[in-house]
Amino acid sequence: MFPNLSETLSVSRIGREILLIRVEIGIRKGLPNFQILGLASQNTKESRDRLRLAIESAGFIFPFATIIVNLYPNHKPKKVSFFDLAITLGILEASGQWQNPFPQRILALGSVSLSGRIHASEELLELLWASPKTRETIFLIPSELRERHLPEANYIYLSSLEEIKEIDWLPEIITFPPLEETEPESTWDKEILNPSQMLAFSGLCYSLLGRHHALMVGNPGTGKTKLAQLVSQMQPSWQPSDLNLDEGIPLSARYCLNGKVKPRPFRQPHHTTTEQALVGGGSSLTLGEVSLAHGGILFLDELTLFREKAIESLREPMEAGKIEHARVLTRETLPADCTVIAALNPCPCGNYLGIKTCHCSKKQIRDYLRKISGPFLDRISIHIHLFNQNESRTVEVVREDYRRKLNEAMDFRMARLVEERKREVFSSPAERMNGGFEKSLLRFSYRQKQNTMQLARTIADFNLSSTVKEQHLLEAYEFVQNSLFFEDLN
Repeated sequence: MFPNLSETLSVSRIGREILLIRVEIGIRKGLPNFQILGLASQNTKESRDRLRLAIESAGFIFPFATIIVNLYPNHKPKKVSFFDLAITLGILEASGQWQNPFPQRILALGSVSLSGRIHASEELLELLWASPKTRETIFLIPSELRERHLPEANYIYLSSLEEIKEIDWLPEIITFPPLEETEPESTWDKEILNPSQMLAFSGLCYSLLGRHHALMVGNPGTGKTKLAQLVSQMQPSWQPSDLNLDEGIPLSARYCLNGKVKPRPFRQPHHTTTEQALVGGGSSLTLGEVSLAHGGILFLDELTLFREKAIESLREPMEAGKIEHARVLTRETLPADCTVIAALNPCPCGNYLGIKTCHCSKKQIRDYLRKISGPFLDRISIHIHLFNQNESRTVEVVREDYRRKLNEAMDFRMARLVEERKREVFSSPAERMNGGFEKSLLRFSYRQKQNTMQLARTIADFNLSSTVKEQHLLEAYEFVQNSLFFEDLN
């Protein structure tokens, strides 16, 4: 007696790799037995009894026979998957209780409860975005996702197994709708700053525009944390290129909700955060803070209290905008293109160069700052000093004005880059350098010189200038040369 066979499609994820899975079902006469083969996850193996009750609750008959489920390709582990719906449909088709109206075209994703209800989750939505799509593929997904922002494809929605015989099997074509960005939550509308804070605020605005990393050094109470939190609510709007990244699971899957884009992320991990929690990894390859802040800000307050290895682990993602994790069987690349903003005190007591008396020796200060290595500092373009100088607060900052200016500058910057690519002519700030200015860069490393040029270009964009002027170069130089503070302590 030949077994009754059926096939259903689904998807699984290993790290960031997306696999198209063929769920093969075989039913033959024999002792009641239900096996799932093909390196299924523990969650999938535990679904056997649940699916038996779900099928019976929906009014179908669970076959009193030997049932073999094979997940092909069966040599790869299926870590993140939602095979419940695909396995259930395969059993019903192989037992003759349901006929697939679109053989080899339906890709089923969903979790099945004991009552036969079909459920979704955020992980399922990410998997849906990352699934391979063709004109012929029809996604069978939970009805819960009908109101969510979905990629362009053909869909059939199912809320329970009971609907299998009743629903209209006419696929609904979803086209990619224009995304609307939700306004970031605002805790401030207007602030009054002193001149030093205003200079730091301008530097952080340049950091947001040009994705330059920034470091604030200053005495306690000078507003370092406050300034970082202010600019976190002023981040520029998402650009279309930001939401269509070739990274396995697109950015839009994580930051879109009901057709609206969440604001750019702002992550502020505690200084006790481990190296793995910061950059990701582990046996299941989880995302770290640097990846969760992708496209936004990673704020490291009290930088010298972080573990030295954790700080050094940021060097590669700060420069490359991604991080590669190598394992025995796989190598994965995780997105990590965020703006790192850090803040620290200049000495253990925090009063060095401030109005209060500092009781720290030069050796104590050097030991305190030893965690911050030269290569790490080299990757920071904007160095900001905030020391107590009894300045009165006289500068008014209106949030909406600066956020509008940032968005205008971002549009100007993107248009300039497009135009320069077309003409294959790129503006060079070095053309504005004179001999005296070149001599002032002698103490800079090659990367610091590049940081100065790139920051000058960003400052010109912020001022909607198509050319880099001398004042833009001088302002950029002031921010970069503040890094010599660490060298002068030696």
